[in-house]
Amino acid sequence: MKLLKTHLSRSPNEWSYPLTAFVLMVFLGLSLLFWTQPAQMAPFTAARDAVYGQGQYWRLFTAIALHADIQHFLSNSIFFFIFGFLLHSYFGLWVFPTLSLILGAAANYLTLYYYPAHSVLIGASGVVYFMAGLWATLFFFIERKDRALKRLGVTICVTTMLFFPTTYEPQTSYLAHAWGFFLGIGSGIVYFYLNRTRLRQAEVWKAPEIYEDPQLSADFDQLSESLDHSSHDRAV
Repeated sequence: MKLLKTHLSRSPNEWSYPLTAFVLMVFLGLSLLFWTQPAQMAPFTAARDAVYGQGQYWRLFTAIALHADIQHFLSNSIFFFIFGFLLHSYFGLWVFPTLSLILGAAANYLTLYYYPAHSVLIGASGVVYFMAGLWATLFFFIERKDRALKRLGVTICVTTMLFFPTTYEPQTSYLAHAWGFFLGIGSGIVYFYLNRTRLRQAEVWKAPEIYEDPQLSADFDQLSESLDHSSHDRAV
């Protein structure tokens, strides 16, 4: 049997583009306010003292939308758009933006736990790495037209080339990246096994074709006739 189509072979959802673009526009609008009015927007950052000391957990969500500058925003928005589009297209609103933002906030929470007091976290990179880990995991389990080892190798190579840092920047939260990515992998595993039956039902398989060689069939018929004649001769 040959696997022809999977759940990921479907046409993308037509609403995925505008939805992902809308979320990014909200991020950009809030970031613009942060750039022009930093003091007024400071309560929306994920400050460790405010989160762990005062229980202001909503900051974990609002900090996702804020970015330090336009370069920071653009570096996150490219992959945010790509993975947001893919996750919404094939897995719906519960995965993007709902689950992605919730687990992105969880990545911020875990990251701040290991940071010193007065640390402040902003940006959507934790969400981006969560979505990347989630998509890579689901792709590995669902798109099984190739052998598992080949799929694993491709997945590791692509994610490494796209997301492994080539330079060190002190202001970058690599810990948020790591937490986001590992939460994405874990969520992908859980999501697949909870929805395995539904995802497998989308597969289309093709039975192998049986090729009949006319010359071989003629030779076989001739051989059969010869054996029949031989049997008759011995019977006489």
